[in-house]
Amino acid sequence: MDADIVTRGPGLVILCGVLGAFTAVVVLARFWSRFILQKNAGVEEAVFAAAVPFVIGEIIATVLGM
Repeated sequence: MDADIVTRGPGLVILCGVLGAFTAVVVLARFWSRFILQKNAGVEEAVFAAAVPFVIGEIIATVLGM
């Protein structure tokens, strides 16, 4: 019965890596545009900065929990 179970472990690792990298690029671009270009940082950036470690932790937990 175990032979019928399909695992998608490698695909999940790749997906987490791609989406994690995309998230990092988007967050860094937002910080760059707010802090450097507009010089107008607000509460949203603090929320973004507080959320990023949770996103990274979720990616790590997903990959390690396979």
